[in-house]
This record gives sequence, C-alpha cells and structure tokens, in this order.
Amino acid sequence: MPTNSPLTVRGRLGIYTPATVALAIGAGLSMMAVQSPSRGSWATVAGLLGLVFSVVLCAYLVHAGRRAQRFEELVEESAAAQRAADAASLALHASEARLSSVLESVPEVVWSMELPTHRVTYVSPGVLAIHGLQPEAILANPALWFDCVHPDDRAMVRAALVGIGKHERTTTEYRVLRADGTERWVRDRAVLIHDESGAPERIDGIMSDATDEIGAVLALEQSERRYRLLVENASVCIKEIDVDGCILSMNPAGLKMLSVQNEGQVRHARFVDFIDEVDRSTVRRALDGALAGTSTAFEFGMQVRGDQRHYSSTVIPVRDDDGTIERLMGVTRDTTDQVQAEERKAALRHELDHRVKNTLGMVLALADQAMVRSPSVQTFHENFRGRLLALARNHETLAASNWRGVEVVDTLRTTFAPFDSSRFTLDGPDLRVPARVSGPLSLALHELTTNAAKYGALSEPDGRVSIHWKCEAEQLAIYWRESTRVPVEAPRRFGMGLTLVRGLIEHELGGSVHVDFRKKGLHAVLVLSTGETADPEPPEEVSDRSRLAARLPAAGA
Repeated sequence: MPTNSPLTVRGRLGIYTPATVALAIGAGLSMMAVQSPSRGSWATVAGLLGLVFSVVLCAYLVHAGRRAQRFEELVEESAAAQRAADAASLALHASEARLSSVLESVPEVVWSMELPTHRVTYVSPGVLAIHGLQPEAILANPALWFDCVHPDDRAMVRAALVGIGKHERTTTEYRVLRADGTERWVRDRAVLIHDESGAPERIDGIMSDATDEIGAVLALEQSERRYRLLVENASVCIKEIDVDGCILSMNPAGLKMLSVQNEGQVRHARFVDFIDEVDRSTVRRALDGALAGTSTAFEFGMQVRGDQRHYSSTVIPVRDDDGTIERLMGVTRDTTDQVQAEERKAALRHELDHRVKNTLGMVLALADQAMVRSPSVQTFHENFRGRLLALARNHETLAASNWRGVEVVDTLRTTFAPFDSSRFTLDGPDLRVPARVSGPLSLALHELTTNAAKYGALSEPDGRVSIHWKCEAEQLAIYWRESTRVPVEAPRRFGMGLTLVRGLIEHELGGSVHVDFRKKGLHAVLVLSTGETADPEPPEEVSDRSRLAARLPAAGA
C-alpha cells in the first residue's frame, strides 16, 4: 500500500499531533524559565520539568514512530497476501474452467471411485458417448457403473479393481453394454491414490473407446484362425519358401505328399531336392520368376513311396512393408489322377479310332460274306442283322467297362440273352479279356449260338449247351459242347457261321479252332491269346473292304 495513502496520513496525525503540542508546551516552559528576570526557584523547577517532559516526550515519539512503521509493514504484508490469494483464486477458477472444458470435449471418460466401497464419486461427460448415460445417472445409482459391464467380463473387471492395491496401476480391456443394447470395447487405465497417511483413498481412471482397435485385432485373429484352419485342413500342399529356395513351413497335406511325419523333417530343406531330376530346371525357373516378382505356375513329377506322381504348382511372391520380396508362397496340387485320366483318354481315343475302323471293316466283310452265302435277300437280312446286333451288344459291354475289357462270363451271358438261360451251363474262372479280344470273341460265340439254334442243340426243345473255359499262360481255351437227341451228321463243308468263327479266331486273334461233329452234338474248342500286347497300328486306308476281309477264307473254302 502507498505510504501517502489516507490510512497512513491519518495514523501519523493521530500519533504526532498531540506529541508535538506537548513538546511545544515543554519547550515554552523552559524558555520562560530562562528568560524570567527574577530567575527564582519556580522558574528553575519549571525549566527542569519542561526539559524532563520534553525528553520523555521525545522518547515516546521515537517508540511510537517505530510502532507506526511496523504497523505499516503489517498492513502492506496483509495487502500483498490478499492480492496473492485473489490471484490464486482467479487462477484456480480459470484452471477449473479449462479442466471442465477439456473433460467435456474429450471422448474419454475420466472417473474416480472411493475406497473401499468402490462407489463412483465422479464421472466426466464422456460417459454419454461410450455408455449412452448421463453422468448424473451413474452418480445417483452406484450399481449402474458395474451393470454396464458385459456379464462375461464383470468378474475380470472386479478382479482388476481388487488387484490394483498390489500393482498401484492397471490397464483392463473389456466390453460394456450401452443403454441402447449395443456392445462396445473399452480400455480402462486406473491408478491407486493414497491419502496423507499413505492409506489407499480412491482409484482414479480414464476410459477410452477401443472398439475399432480391438475389433480390428479380433478380426485379424479370427482371420488368422480361419486361414490356419483352411491351411491345416486343405487337401493341397501349402508351403512357404524363403528366397534361397528352402522350405519354411508346410501344411499337413504337404507333409503327407512328401511322406514325412512332421514339419521339422522338411524345414530348411531345399524344395527342389524333392523333385525329379528331369523337372528340377523347370522348378528352378519358376522360383526365379517368382523372386523376380511374377506369380508362376509349373508342373513337375516326384517319386512318392515308390510311385511316380504328377503335380501342378503355383508360387507367388510375398513382399514386406518396403516392397521387398521376403518369401514365396506355394500351392501344389496332386494331378496324378488327372494326368492318368488324360493318358487313358488319349489311349481310348486311339483305341476307339482303331476299333471303329476294325468294326467297320468287319461289318463290310460280314456283308460280303453274307451276300455270297445267302440264297435270298431275306436270309441275308436275318444273318447280317443278327451279327450286327452281336457286335452292338459287345460294344455296349465294352463301353460299360470304359473299354478296359470284358469278363468272359459277361460276354457269354450277353450272347445267350435272347434264349432260355436254363438251357446253358457255364463253368469257368473269373477272367477279363482285353477289348481287342472281346469283339471277335463275342462275334464267334454269336455264330456258334446261331448255328446251334438253326441246326444243333438249340433247335430242339430238350437240347442243351455246356460252355467251359480256362486260361493258362495267357492262352484262353473255350470248350463248346452241345447235347441233342437227334444224331448230328458232319456237313460236307463249313457253312458261313463256322467259316466266320474260324476266320475270327485264327486270322483275327491268331488262335486256333477245332470242330468235332459228334452224334450227340457239336463239340468245338476255341484257343486264343489274351496277352495285353498292343494292337498293331491301323493300316493306311485302301480301296478294298478291310484287312479282315482279306483274312477271312473265301466262300466255300
């Protein structure tokens, strides 16, 4: 406070004005005593009293001046303290206003919870955004804070609050249920606050919405689980290869493909070392192409448990954050079945082409022979039609077996289908003849059956036919025995049917035919090779009927 303020002036006047008057009186008395003409005793006394009075009064004035100065100092200190208190109060109010503004603007929830009751004593406005509740509602209902926690996470949250006494601070991630029923993830950081004596007083915390972050992490984890499940259960080989061509990881299908028990047996092994040597250069080029940044597909062969297998593979580059290729991902599929199927198709196409040409040649030869030996058009029609039907039935049987051959018993049953099956006795082992054999054999059996129906056992009500077959050293022998009541006489020459049988077995299949006309029925033995030798290449197209026409004996032979 300034020294010339009204308060200081009034103080000084109050102290010094009476003293000044008294001092003036004492000084006057002393002067009167000195200047008195009589200079008697009274004057001496008066002078002494005035002097003493003046001295005492001066001493008082000095003391009073010191007290006045101290009073001024106290007043100044009090004023300074008041000014400081006022400034601190203004600063506090400003700070509180700024804090309140910050708490109202931030999305996080600032909260305080007293101990040991765990009752929420403060919560910031951010709770509206996260919980969908007003702060007043949570403060008015102590149980509402925990009611908002997801039921599956409440035990974890309570354990975290109890455990904070040991760790002083903790971070917990859990779910809360908003007032509208939606679910949010939060990250809650809490710290333990002590009182002046060091005892736990409260817990302060800040809660932030972590739904997007944790949701992304959970989605990534779920995606990784799905990827791992897919990889582990995939039927194809999925592997990782480093830039040096060594295997980093491989799924169970890949381990099975390589006939190993666990991943440790192939980890850090060079992938190309498992490949057939003839295909290694192809695999190396594919890996180099992938390391150059291009996805590459290739095929290769590999020996697995002694079997040759075929595979189709694709390798793609995998880059890091900087765009550098850090490894390769490979997917390999076993294509052995497909390759073999394609090979079978190619063989079947070749076989079909060959068989069609042979069949057409056979049809033309049958037509030529039937025309020569048929006395009428009706006879030609019957003979030719029956033989074509026999060929058609054999073709259906071959097609049903995918042209892999036909069982002998199936060929016989197909041939005898138009007749009463009880009149036939079949005896022989399970035996499959190749496709090249089944056609001529089926036609030969058809001719024997037709001959029996016209002239032999099947032309009588009680006639029977017995067929027995066996195979030794790739030689198939078929024994045909007819049983009749009417004695059979040997013809002077073979008819068209038996001539065709001999031509089919001997000339087409390189076998032999023995025919014996006994009185009780015809006996015939057909011997032919069943070896799986490849059929000769079909001849060039020529102007004559076919090679079969050239091999069949001339009519009347």
